[in-house]
Amino acid sequence: CVPCESGKFKNFSGNEECRLCPGGHVPLNRISCVPCASGTVSSRDNPEKCTPCPEGFVPNRQKTRCDECTGQTYAFEGDESCRSCFF
Repeated sequence: CVPCESGKFKNFSGNEECRLCPGGHVPLNRISCVPCASGTVSSRDNPEKCTPCPEGFVPNRQKTRCDECTGQTYAFEGDESCRSCFF
């Protein structure tokens, strides 16, 4: 058995090819993929870990990129959605 390199997984032992997890997911023990936690994203550019979106940005639906808050909204680092500036 050859273990998968960092950021990849395979469901079975043996000669199966290691694969990248889909965007918005990360490998778990290199044998399966799990979704990123709330407020975080992963991408093909960084398949090893989920990272929080910076202030002013939130994850898209697939958790593959951070989208900027628009209009009169804002978000703190790691927020799941934009908040209204008006209370």
